[in-house]
Amino acid sequence: MANSRKRSLPAVDVDIETKKKCIKLATVWIVKNGRSFNIIADSGLKNLAQFFISLGAKLGENINIESLLPHPTSISRNIGALYDFHFNELKSEIQEHKKYGYSITSDIWTDDFFKESNISLTMHYVKEGTLKNRLLAVKSMGRVQYESRFQRTEHITLCKPLGPQCDCKVENEVSELLDLVNRCSKLIKYFKKSGQNTILTTTLKSYCPTRWNTIFNLFKSVELNWMAISQILMGKKKYLEFKILI
Repeated sequence: MANSRKRSLPAVDVDIETKKKCIKLATVWIVKNGRSFNIIADSGLKNLAQFFISLGAKLGENINIESLLPHPTSISRNIGALYDFHFNELKSEIQEHKKYGYSITSDIWTDDFFKESNISLTMHYVKEGTLKNRLLAVKSMGRVQYESRFQRTEHITLCKPLGPQCDCKVENEVSELLDLVNRCSKLIKYFKKSGQNTILTTTLKSYCPTRWNTIFNLFKSVELNWMAISQILMGKKKYLEFKILI
């Protein structure tokens, strides 16, 4: 009972001086080791920090850091076991949701520096009302191999009427949906350019015409932030400009 009450307590904000000290230590760490600035927002780092906080609360502040932190070799050896665990977990989840339907998309891109082509396969399915995207594989095709693949299949005539037909169907018969996509895209562009996107609980997601699942992400991000978006637009008297609240 005591542990459950302790876990349910609200998070405590740190004072300004503690925040400044944290910023200084993080800055030195990032600059000295050449890390990305975005690493500070990494969910894995936050989980690790939370573990350290919990451990400090349990054992005190005189913990031997050297005995706590794992050796790099230990981490490299643990990768295989971690991969097997998550692979089997993901495999079971996919098997469970196969009966409900799923889709697999592929993407090909070329690295700007090495000029090497890569291909990936991603599986999409819905779990408990949430769209899940699972990266199944990424493989380097190589420039020569990439070109030869198309040479071997250039004799094949491929008819793809489904895409244009779907586009025409949407534009002609579901114009309201297309209008909503355009208005939401305009709204998200305003929030990102004005800096309002950073004060929302979750960030707004843009729509990419070549990624069909980004339409869902766009609508979902607006839905999750709807109350905050409404208040911001009304406060700035922007609701008439975007015609999103009427």
